[in-house]
Amino acid sequence: MNQSNLNFLNLLKIISACIIAFFLHWNYHFIQFLGINIKSSILSSRIFLFLLRGPIGYMSVELFFIISGFLFAYVYIPRIIKKEYTFDDFIFKKFIRIMPLVVLTSFICYILAFITRINDIKCWSTFCGNNINIISLVYDFLFSGSHVINNNLSLNGPIWYINVLLVCYVLAYGISYIYIHFSNKIIFIFPIVLGIIIFETGWQFPFLTLSTARGYIAFFEGIILYFLINKMDELKKQVKIFLICISLVIIIISFGYIFFHFENYSNFISNTNVFVSNLYIFFDFIIYPPLLYILYNFEWVNNFCNTRFIKYLGKISYGIYLWNFPILGGTYLLIRFLKLEDEYTVKYWFLIWIIMAVLHFILSVLSYNFLEKRFYYRKKSTRK
Repeated sequence: MNQSNLNFLNLLKIISACIIAFFLHWNYHFIQFLGINIKSSILSSRIFLFLLRGPIGYMSVELFFIISGFLFAYVYIPRIIKKEYTFDDFIFKKFIRIMPLVVLTSFICYILAFITRINDIKCWSTFCGNNINIISLVYDFLFSGSHVINNNLSLNGPIWYINVLLVCYVLAYGISYIYIHFSNKIIFIFPIVLGIIIFETGWQFPFLTLSTARGYIAFFEGIILYFLINKMDELKKQVKIFLICISLVIIIISFGYIFFHFENYSNFISNTNVFVSNLYIFFDFIIYPPLLYILYNFEWVNNFCNTRFIKYLGKISYGIYLWNFPILGGTYLLIRFLKLEDEYTVKYWFLIWIIMAVLHFILSVLSYNFLEKRFYYRKKSTRK
């Protein structure tokens, strides 16, 4: 596989993080939670309605899982096969990369929730109904929450994704180890089948919840996509062009329908095909595979994404995702603490949105340079 053809992943990561933070969560966890009604021609446009209320926000998390699985297959499976990574080394590497920012942002959420309660301010979003206790704090700080066990969201809501991702990493390592002795890629399909079964049955058991099903399907689909795209690299140029054209048609038709009919998509599909009535399944199997294949083969896209700027945005996308709830919760607390009237929030909504977006980038840059990068590489060097 040509590594230079993977630069587009940086662009997908930053776009997905921004859609989740600046549109999905901003609408559901800020505007709607405040109970204000913003009348704006901009927000009423089709594209903004799709970003704010459409499925693309939730589906961006699926794309995170797919990218993580794809990169796991590209980076780690060959090394696991060569026995360059023990399980301890692999998990240590992932924890050091992932957990420092989880701990920092979660700690801030605990502080914000504490300030909210001692000042008798109405709780915000996931701060409501969550007990601030040692057990939940330990789970958040050590394992990024307990969502895979009891399906409860932590104070820092977005870390549920990290909680599921860690389980996927453990499972993927185990299957990769089996793959050494049973060299058949079909074993990586089993978690996908398990995830579909969970969706169809509605199971709610530890490690068998709807959230873990999302992770199992998307993460291991990412692994399968790596195998497929890597194999398709061997095809003749004419065949590749044909497959790109087919993928483009699929993207235009499927994504186009979602864009123009996302309000009644479930009602329409559920009467025809139960399997694809689940939007997670629809995006995972119909939209994202052709999208990744198209971008992988578009040289000009990867050349653009090979710039230092896009690469850096890809690196701080993790921070934008995790700083989201501390910023949203902190802004809500400030508005309530200052007892600002809703009319001010409505009047200056765009300014507030811009300030919050800029704050995401500032904190993400700072945390990447002074926490993530330094802590990760320092621990990496001591581990050798």
